[in-house]
Amino acid sequence: MAAKRAMVILAKGAEEMETVIPVDIMRRAGISVTVAGLSGKEPVQCSRDVLLCPDASLEEARKQGPYDVVVLPGGNLGAQNLSEVRASLDGRVSARRPFRAGCK
Repeated sequence: MAAKRAMVILAKGAEEMETVIPVDIMRRAGISVTVAGLSGKEPVQCSRDVLLCPDASLEEARKQGPYDVVVLPGGNLGAQNLSEVRASLDGRVSARRPFRAGCK
């Protein structure tokens, strides 16, 4: 059986805990996780001023797909910024592929 794969899309203003904890748990479970920066591969300033470094840009990460699950960390500003990826998630919803969105 192939290893499961997850993509976590990281946007400016995301909640740190909604990013780091799921990534940690999935990696401990043996899931291959790619943290994809919405605006590129540069460090992302989260809601409490913690900087997180994505593994890849969203554009690069999409090319490495498909993923078994897509995770969208919440946070007020993070959720607003993630509205840009809705079009790519619509296909996941219609195909009944899982994704997880954090709170706003």
